[in-house]
Amino acid sequence: MTELPYLPDPWRGRYQEFDTGRWCGWLNSDFDCQGVEAVLTNPLQLMDEHNVCRWFKRHRNLLAEVHWPGKSLTGGSTVVLKQYSARTPLHALRLRFGKKRAVRHWNNAWLLKRHGINTPLPVLLALDLSDPAHQGIMAVETVRTHWRARDILARNHETSAQPESRQTRQLVRCLGRYVREIHDCGIVHRDLSAANILVPEDWNPDSTELKRQFVLLDINRVRKVSPEQMSANLRIQDLERVQVPEHLVEELFNAYAGGSADIAGIQQKFLKYRHGYRRIRDTRNPFIRGLLKIFTYWPRTG
Repeated sequence: MTELPYLPDPWRGRYQEFDTGRWCGWLNSDFDCQGVEAVLTNPLQLMDEHNVCRWFKRHRNLLAEVHWPGKSLTGGSTVVLKQYSARTPLHALRLRFGKKRAVRHWNNAWLLKRHGINTPLPVLLALDLSDPAHQGIMAVETVRTHWRARDILARNHETSAQPESRQTRQLVRCLGRYVREIHDCGIVHRDLSAANILVPEDWNPDSTELKRQFVLLDINRVRKVSPEQMSANLRIQDLERVQVPEHLVEELFNAYAGGSADIAGIQQKFLKYRHGYRRIRDTRNPFIRGLLKIFTYWPRTG
């Protein structure tokens, strides 16, 4: 029998447990509607081609915006659904003895909410009782009034004669401050990118609490660490992945440092590691990329 993850006290009454024989999990009560029984019997049907509004990922893990049956009270008629899977048989074996990735997402959603970090509220957590290796399904509310930071930076670059436009610089500085705010809460993302940060249409560059204004996505690898565990490598692991125009990388770092002499002291290490990470990302040969990960990236990131 699969044990469901903890339901935090503030979420009690908002989520209801379900068990349909093959699938079990939690359902946001706001999304309980006519036709939801069929979804709970087989959540995979939400990924049917006729039900998908748009695909975000179609390899390894599946990620899409999909129609939700009926009309929900809060998120409209769509949700963003992710089907977690193992990349390789070895990966599946390793995951078999730990928390399922969808469960980690559920737990981390509450962890972030508890620290005031904005992330989409879960709609559905579904675990497959018939397949212990299955990593589960997670659906979250659709965020309609935000844009991916990556897309904003790309759009500004395409529409401006000067890549270092005022809005681009403002956003880069905000991204640096945003990552620092998260780290100051003891939170490391460990898979961060400008595609995993949503920025509201009316974002305020002068905000002192960007963690409540921006939205953090793809959170199944998030980890909580103590202040003494927040090492330079953990800081760099998140910061180096945020894609910004190359000539603004130092501006990103300076905004992150925020005048701290201790953090400013790791700038050269950050630039070195970021160069190494970009080299891995730009390497087309999978064998060479694997070697670079094994001997340069994994030893410092875990």
